[in-house]
Amino acid sequence: MSRLFTVLFLLVFATQSYSQETVNTIKYNYNAFYDGNNTALVNHNATLNYKQKLSNSRITYTGTFNAYNFEYTGTNMPFTTVGIENINSLELDIMYSQNISNNWSATAAIAPTVVADFGNILTSKDVYLGFFAGANYITSDKKSSLNFGVGYKGYFGKYRLLPIINFSKKVNEKLSYTLGIPATSLTYNINQKHRIKSEIAVDGFYSKIRGDNYFYTSGGGQDTEFKINALQMVMVTGGIEYNYISSESWIASFKVGHNIYSSLDAIDDQDNEHEISFNNDINISVGFIYNINFN
Repeated sequence: MSRLFTVLFLLVFATQSYSQETVNTIKYNYNAFYDGNNTALVNHNATLNYKQKLSNSRITYTGTFNAYNFEYTGTNMPFTTVGIENINSLELDIMYSQNISNNWSATAAIAPTVVADFGNILTSKDVYLGFFAGANYITSDKKSSLNFGVGYKGYFGKYRLLPIINFSKKVNEKLSYTLGIPATSLTYNINQKHRIKSEIAVDGFYSKIRGDNYFYTSGGGQDTEFKINALQMVMVTGGIEYNYISSESWIASFKVGHNIYSSLDAIDDQDNEHEISFNNDINISVGFIYNINFN
């Protein structure tokens, strides 16, 4: 069973972040993924959303920055680590939605992304173009929505063309759920100040490596050396998140989880994958959301 099929099987439903509801917000999360034996990871994630409402349509702008900082703690790592410890990505999503009727709307989005170690001069090879095109149906009572279409994006490492389908439902004033990618979640509002969310989320990147980094393998009585041409990561994590809503503007979050699936691969110039040990035991996330009123 291929790794991609394993990830798809675990998630069951495939969709894009474009289908998730966005408002005018600034969001930051500090994520720590621990592994006592080999590779640990710290991720800083910052997102800015802005929605521009037009007469019968809307445009949503989303800027996302990720800094992935790897610490290779194994004593005999079979690769050179200098130059592949810090990978950064900067993505700009521009989504246009056009109302077709009271219940239906059409959506199209482009998402150029820069992924690199940022230690060298950026080139066109560091830029990846993503897109999404589809439709959205929302019930008259606004409690359920269905999104579907096709997207081209790098949720599973390398960029791939994927069919998209996503469903969200508000069961009552306290309970709601979303089935999709990058997150499938079940949310329970305890009261106006406290909220609990159970979530399965996917994260990943594919980055070209231009330095002199090598991966070593042993076999047949001799060592073989491969030049690392790219680094690819895929993670599926599950966890419980607590939100404290301090006001209409601020939401604080704390999350504890565990990796359902994880892989980190060095890819050589023949496009062969060499697995780097990356089996995290636990992950912890803290962050905040600030709602901005532009109007």
